Amino acid sequence: MRLATTRVIAESQHETAEERVFWPAVRRMVDGGDELAVTALGPEADGTGLLQKIGKGDAGTEEFEQAMSEFDTAAREHIEFEESRVWPPLRGAANGQQLAAIGEHLNMAKRTAPTRPHPHTPSTTGVQETLGAAVSAVDRARDVVTGRKKDAP
Repeated sequence: MRLATTRVIAESQHETAEERVFWPAVRRMVDGGDELAVTALGPEADGTGLLQKIGKGDAGTEEFEQAMSEFDTAAREHIEFEESRVWPPLRGAANGQQLAAIGEHLNMAKRTAPTRPHPHTPSTTGVQETLGAAVSAVDRARDVVTGRKKDAP
């Protein structure tokens, strides 16, 4: 179960960082970036719901295994979408320095992102930046109290 918890923490932080940094950059820099972001954020919300099921589930149960399988499939599809549809135009629109800055901001956002999935939180940048900090603080306090912090990547 520790492996599942570690995955939930890492994926929750990754998705939040993308919502705060990556997708706003795509919207700003890429022609058609709004459409790409909207296309990607729908399945990401579904993935967040699956992460919640995984985080609350019991390893070995049918529900847990189903959620894990669905998440794996969705993650592969999401990665394929980003690699084939998002990264090529982003690389064409941004220079190396801009891409490096996006990467640095993603890493910083992950360090301050919530450690649990919050599927009902809107993925807009403003909500993520304001509410996200408070939610992250609560998540991290819960992690310390429950001993879950030891599973953080």
